[in-house]
Amino acid sequence: MGKMIWDAMRAVDYLETLAEVDPNRIGCFGFSLGGKEALYAAAFDTRLRASVSTEGGIGLRFSNWHDPWYLGLQVRQADFARDNHEVLALVAPRAFLLMGSESGIGEEDRKYTSGADGERCWPYIDSVLPLYEMPGASENIGMFCHAHGHSVPTVARQKAYTWLDRFLK
Repeated sequence: MGKMIWDAMRAVDYLETLAEVDPNRIGCFGFSLGGKEALYAAAFDTRLRASVSTEGGIGLRFSNWHDPWYLGLQVRQADFARDNHEVLALVAPRAFLLMGSESGIGEEDRKYTSGADGERCWPYIDSVLPLYEMPGASENIGMFCHAHGHSVPTVARQKAYTWLDRFLK
């Protein structure tokens, strides 16, 4: 995860050197592994003004966060007290859209695989709402659920582009 975020930050460094890039209008959009990266990059790089994370599995128990290239097996321990609502709090009050689906996943798989960013992720959004409401930025946080499994269907892609256009134009 650290290497991925480092790479994302270096990409933003590079974008800022380009004359055709407005450094105040940089965002990110990621799917699956990229959805995880979009969440963490937005949290740790304040230059990202708007982000969309789709099907990354925001909940540590919803996805494969236990894999060694993410956070490791400790996230499955009963006494592990962290979760990604804390990471999401670091994004506030910048624009963040969480997208995902509830369909196409068996109940057992829902516990640990990607494709689980659907309605049950609302508590993550809800937990950071006060951080958005305080500065009057409640329109900067959003969630969109579709019924197309682990994919970025046209309706979700259009929603993401509209979101990014709204906050980056």
